[in-house]
Amino acid sequence: MGNYWIDRAALKAEYERKYDAQVSKIREVEHRVEESRVEHEKILEEGFQEAYEAIQVDLYYQFDKRCKEFQDFIVQKVDKFLDEEWKKIVEAGNQELTEKFAAWRAALSACEMVDLAVGEAPQADVKALEARIVRLSVENQKLRELFLLQVGEKNERDS
Repeated sequence: MGNYWIDRAALKAEYERKYDAQVSKIREVEHRVEESRVEHEKILEEGFQEAYEAIQVDLYYQFDKRCKEFQDFIVQKVDKFLDEEWKKIVEAGNQELTEKFAAWRAALSACEMVDLAVGEAPQADVKALEARIVRLSVENQKLRELFLLQVGEKNERDS
C-alpha cells in the first residue's frame, strides 16, 4: 500500500509536469497565432492602402480625362460661336460697304461723275462734291480699318 501512495504522488507530479508543458505549448501556440493575426492584419492593411492608392490614381486619371474632354467641348463650342459671329460681322461689313458705295453712286449722277473726271463741273458743285468725296473717303477708310482689324483678330484666333 505504501507504494501506491508513492506511485500516486509520482504520477501526480508527472501529470502536473506534462500538464504544465501542455499549457506552455498552448500559450506558445496562442502567442504565435496572435503574432500571425497581427502580421496578417498589417499585410491586409498594406493591401488596402495599395488598393486605395491605386483607386486614387485611377480616379485622378479619369477626372483629368473628363476635364480635358469638357475643355475640348467648350473650346469647340466657343470656336463655332466665334466663327458664326465672324461671318455675321463680315456680312454686315460687306453690306454696309455696298450700301455706302450705292449711296455714293446715287449721290453723283452720271453727268456729275463725267464732269468730275473731266474737271468741267461748276465751282460751287465741285466744293460740295469734294466735301462729299472727302466724307465718303473717310467713311471708306474707317470701314477698311474695321475690316482689317476684324481680319487680324480672326487670324490671331486661328493661329
